Amino acid sequence: MIAEQKNVAFNGNQTSLEGETVSAEQKNIAFNGNQTNLEGETVIAEQKNVAFNGNQTSLEGETVSAEQKNVAFKASTENLNANQQAKPSEINPKDVVNSLKSQNPNEQSMALFATVMIAQEGGSNARKLVNKEVVNSLIEILHTDTSSLAGPTPAQIKVRKAVMEGKDVPADQLELAKVPSPMEIAEQNKQFALYSIAMIDGVMMKEIDKKNENSKDQKIEIAISDLPGIDAVVETAKSNKNPALRATALEALFYVAKPEFAPVLKPIFESSQNDDDINVSLVAREAASSLDNMLKEDSKANKK
Repeated sequence: MIAEQKNVAFNGNQTSLEGETVSAEQKNIAFNGNQTNLEGETVIAEQKNVAFNGNQTSLEGETVSAEQKNVAFKASTENLNANQQAKPSEINPKDVVNSLKSQNPNEQSMALFATVMIAQEGGSNARKLVNKEVVNSLIEILHTDTSSLAGPTPAQIKVRKAVMEGKDVPADQLELAKVPSPMEIAEQNKQFALYSIAMIDGVMMKEIDKKNENSKDQKIEIAISDLPGIDAVVETAKSNKNPALRATALEALFYVAKPEFAPVLKPIFESSQNDDDINVSLVAREAASSLDNMLKEDSKANKK
């Protein structure tokens, strides 16, 4: 992940379980219990089961992805027409919180997806997400105990392994293997809670930068510990049992990275390079390298 990509949500593509690009209509979800698109149409069940490109973990603890294991999340707005890029209506933080607290994992997924999209699009709605209760709701999702939820079936695990090994799999079996289990949906929601926290923190940082640029008064300085929810992200990166969540947390930490935060972030990235999971190790190595490049560029800029 290079520094130039930080204004984009990480580095993958928004895809559905069927591999289709997620449409703009799915971005503009209203936080009102009835999940609707801009045209007021009810979001269909197939749209609720969007896999947010998180790595699905099997009961055996292996990272499972039908296509590529190292694909992360990124917003892709290419080829959208002006009508598709219409802004969603004004949101109410209380409605956001209620949606994030939904006991229905699929509904919670939609709320998380909308949160990420709104944070990325910026504007007044994004600023409303910089809210203590919204962030606390995201932290609650991270701390959800998913151990009692049903995971993928042995048949699904078998087919997924076959796909990753490059074997031919009948279409009907492939479709069955793509269906996420309740446990996987809940774990994917945790990944998007991490993305959401990072992007909300990014919104806050941009607002502070704007105020500093336009103010003649003393500049506002913040430490990384001042970012809402960041402690939960750090905790996840260091100690979560799910390697997909550890990798996502590292990506989230780099998303908010700036030279001033290096004393905190660099040790985390360096330590995670020794992770037993190869994907976590690769993400950590890339984040550490990108942070070093950021520090070099900052040093050059300060010498001018």
